Amino acid sequence: MRNALRPHGGSEILTFHDYLSEGPLAPIDDPSEWRARREEFWRFSGSTIDDDDGLDPNERIERDHDLIRRAAVVADAEQVVVWAGSNSAEQILVAAMPALLGALGGCAERLMFVQLGDRFGDATRVSSVATASAVELVAHPAPRQLSSGELELCRAAWRALTAPEPDELVRLATDATPSVFRLRAALRRQILRYPDEKAGLGCYEELLLRNVVNHGPKAVRVIAHSMVEGGDNLGELVGDGWLFWRLRRLAAPSCVEPLVTLAGADPSQMRGTDVFLTEVGRRVLDGKANHVHLNGIDDWVAGVHLSSKERRVWFRREDLGFGR
Repeated sequence: MRNALRPHGGSEILTFHDYLSEGPLAPIDDPSEWRARREEFWRFSGSTIDDDDGLDPNERIERDHDLIRRAAVVADAEQVVVWAGSNSAEQILVAAMPALLGALGGCAERLMFVQLGDRFGDATRVSSVATASAVELVAHPAPRQLSSGELELCRAAWRALTAPEPDELVRLATDATPSVFRLRAALRRQILRYPDEKAGLGCYEELLLRNVVNHGPKAVRVIAHSMVEGGDNLGELVGDGWLFWRLRRLAAPSCVEPLVTLAGADPSQMRGTDVFLTEVGRRVLDGKANHVHLNGIDDWVAGVHLSSKERRVWFRREDLGFGR
C-alpha cells in the first residue's frame, strides 16, 4: 500500500489494525486504555492486534506507524484522511474516527474521507484497503471533507454501536435516509450477529455449521469456505483465527448440548483438527431447537453484552427488530 501511495509524499501514512466489527466496543475516553481492552479481547480469542513479539521488519514498520501510537502526529495534522473499503470493520472505523480523533487531541472537522471503489461502481466494490490492488489504490477518488451531517451520522452510529442496548442501532440501521456512506449496511450486518429467534444462531455460527455439513470434516476447509462466503454473502472481512474461535465455542465444555465435536491431536489448533456436527447441532441448524435456550449465551455484539445469567438476551427477528 505504501508503494502504491508513494506519489502522495509529504503525508504520513498511519495504520489501524483492529477489526472493530468483532468483539466488545466501548466509548473512547483514553485511547491507550481503550486499545488495551480491545487487545485483551483479541488475546482471549486467540489473536492479537499489537504484539511486539515475532514481528518481521515490515510488520514493525506498520506497528510503529499505528494511529494510536502516533497520537502527536494526529493532533498536529492539518488534515486526517481516512481510507475505507466496503467491509464492516472499515466502515465502523469511519464511524469511530470523530471520537477517536477527539480523544487523540485532533479535530473531527479536519477529517477527510476516501471510499475505495467509488470509481469502480458496485459491481467491483473494493472490500478492503488491506486487500485492494495497486490499481485500485492509485485510482482512488479524491479525498473529500465530511459534511456536518455526515459527521453527525458518524457520531450517532458510534453512540449506537457502543450503547449497552441495541435499540438505537436498529433505528439507525433501518433508516432509509440516503447516504453516500456504506455505514448503514455495516450496522445492519452487526444486527445479523445477534442470535436469531428460531435457532439462536448468529450469522457466523449458522455459516460455520452449514460449512461443517458442506465442507467438513477438516476444520481448515470449514474455516476457508466461511471466510470466502463471509466476504461474498455478508460483505465482511473476518480472519481465520476469529472464525475458528467461534467454531470452538460451539463445542465448549460450557455447552450443555454441544453443536459440534472436535477431534485431533490438539483441537485448539486448526490444522489437524476435524469437526463434526452433533445431532443437537443438526436440529439447531434445521431450526428445530434453539442454541441459546439449550446452552445459554455469554457474548458481545459491539457495546451489548448478551448474557443468559444476567437475563440480557436479545433475539433477532427477520425484520431486523428484536425480541427478548
